[in-house]
Amino acid sequence: MTETEIVERLTRVEQSVKSAQHQIDETKELVGGIHELASEVKYMREDLSEVKKDVGELKSKPAKRYDLIVTGIISALTSGAVGYLIAQLIK
Repeated sequence: MTETEIVERLTRVEQSVKSAQHQIDETKELVGGIHELASEVKYMREDLSEVKKDVGELKSKPAKRYDLIVTGIISALTSGAVGYLIAQLIK
């Protein structure tokens, strides 16, 4: 192998190494981006769980109010009936 062939081969190897290094750097950037994206998805999932919990609570409020109103009406009617019966017994 001549000196010129060695220089040409060494030049090609250097170019190949530079290309490989460039690809490695790009891969590192992509991996960093994927890691950041995964972290954001994790926090979004936690936030979504909180939102679902809050929505569930909001959906149950009208039902609780309805139950409270019905309970109040039944209590009032029962109290009135008992009071009326007591008033009739006292007479």
